[in-house]
Amino acid sequence: MWGKNDREQDLEVVKEMQESKAVDKSGFTGKSGEQAYIGSTVVIKGEISASEDLLVQGTVEGSIHIKDNMLNVGKEGTVNATIEAKTVHVEGRVDGDMDSSELVMIHESGRMTGNIKANRIVLKDGCRFRGHIEMDMNDDKGGAGRLVSQKSVPAAEPKKK
Repeated sequence: MWGKNDREQDLEVVKEMQESKAVDKSGFTGKSGEQAYIGSTVVIKGEISASEDLLVQGTVEGSIHIKDNMLNVGKEGTVNATIEAKTVHVEGRVDGDMDSSELVMIHESGRMTGNIKANRIVLKDGCRFRGHIEMDMNDDKGGAGRLVSQKSVPAAEPKKK
């Protein structure tokens, strides 16, 4: 670092700190290509609305509205809120009702108490869930309960002896 000005040294230090504390947020980019991160020491009480993906490692109480994006509750995350999101991944703890337009996945380390409404739901082996699940059987987007054919098939005639 000899011979560099203070500004360059500061930028290098900041870059090293960011790399050493980097959290794997791969796959969490919204329509705008942006994401939000709530760190493990952060506590939020109130309403969160966003147009980007959200990774929660801290504590959120209230409501979360990210209708067109993904919510990930990390292993250190605790959410006591009503959730509305396109896709939800739970690796931490969630207490509250959830409404997802696509997918809810509760991972092995995930714990959830509340009601889920979604087109697709995955409960991985080892997760804990207590609540009610509602899937729209008439919605073709998720494929759940999709009617394959509306043609009637004539009944087979009995064999003649």
